[in-house]
Amino acid sequence: MAEITTIACLYLLWKRERRRNARRLWVHHINRSRTELGEFHRLLQELRLDDDRFQRYLRSTPAQFDDLLARIGARISRLDTNYRRSISASERLSICLRYLATGDSYRTIANSFRVGGLHCLRHHP
Repeated sequence: MAEITTIACLYLLWKRERRRNARRLWVHHINRSRTELGEFHRLLQELRLDDDRFQRYLRSTPAQFDDLLARIGARISRLDTNYRRSISASERLSICLRYLATGDSYRTIANSFRVGGLHCLRHHP
């Protein structure tokens, strides 16, 4: 009887350890195409050509956006690593302004810009 209990306990410990060691994705495969398909790299670059539409989209003109980026860009920028490229300061600022302009959920903003959801939570007021 004691052997069965010992085996059951060992099995439960093994199962718990296996679950704890489950690998997580560093960057989700959908987010890997951020530079080709993300909202910042496609739509916002086109909107910069039309001041009115840019204004409606981010609630700031391209000149105001550039001025704000010049003021806070150094504080919100991150360094690239050997494993992945960081999100640029201008992209971080556009994510924040889009969130403030629309009030959409963090998940919606993260999906449209193709960044992780935690990124949106960490960098917004």
